Amino acid sequence: SSDRLDGLHRHPRLAADLASTADRDALVARAAAMAPLGGLVVGASRFERTPPGDEADVRPALALDLEAPLELALRLAPHMVSGARIVLFGDAGTALGWPSYPAYLAAKGGIEAAASSLAHRLGPEIVVLAVAPGAVEGAPPPPQGAIRHRTALGRMATPEEVARAILRFAALPPTVSHGRILVVDGGRRLFPPGSFVDPGSGGS
Repeated sequence: SSDRLDGLHRHPRLAADLASTADRDALVARAAAMAPLGGLVVGASRFERTPPGDEADVRPALALDLEAPLELALRLAPHMVSGARIVLFGDAGTALGWPSYPAYLAAKGGIEAAASSLAHRLGPEIVVLAVAPGAVEGAPPPPQGAIRHRTALGRMATPEEVARAILRFAALPPTVSHGRILVVDGGRRLFPPGSFVDPGSGGS
């Protein structure tokens, strides 16, 4: 969470409803007033199912999880110093294809593509990278026990471990991190795709 990130390393934190275009405009204005900026971490996300019958309305997930981070990165990049970092958030679940979350996973897959595109567009002056966490201890979607059994380490990452991974990854030399996606899932992707647990199904 952003609180844990702040606890590890202090940076200004700006809160806004990123699903709102007006709030995004206000956030950009506030951030630009703080220029020159040393970086941007966009942590907003909403892990929501796409229930049967609601397939037509995928816009909320795309607006928050894809459109907002991409827009902020593009609009704030001109206010950043050379060597600044932009950190976007994907999701390790994009490789697992949970059927209950098509809109969410489409947005997160788009973030991974956006990180690659932005790395070409903004580099070498600005370093762009993405972090793709898997299931985290204490997070809502059950069944966590079943997920642990399908993780190579036999456990999920803690929020503190994910936060440390983000900070350390962002601090690496650009030759290591630029345009890369760091998956933090305890080896979950090592399991066959058909063995996934769909968090929205209540089982495997």
